[in-house]
Amino acid sequence: MAYKEFFRVEITEVIRQWQAGRGVREITRSTGLARNTVRKYLIIAQSCGLTRDGPSPTEFQLLTLVQVNKVSMSDMRDCHWIAYPGTDKQGWTASGGGAH
Repeated sequence: MAYKEFFRVEITEVIRQWQAGRGVREITRSTGLARNTVRKYLIIAQSCGLTRDGPSPTEFQLLTLVQVNKVSMSDMRDCHWIAYPGTDKQGWTASGGGAH
């Protein structure tokens, strides 16, 4: 559980700073994360519908970001964030039809 929580806090902080207007290098310096890690978190956040000037992520979005973070970036190319018609559910799906 602590392992998961660490990523959640890390991702939350990156998104918070990004939405406050800080750049990747500034976020890198203040968090101690690698630039590629910060970029990865921001790419995933944007693909989940988060924007720099938008609201803070919901609990569901944070949990999804933590789960997606475990997938390598090469695997992400075939994944898409979708809203399931007729429901309030959203999630990641692979081009081949399987879920990540």
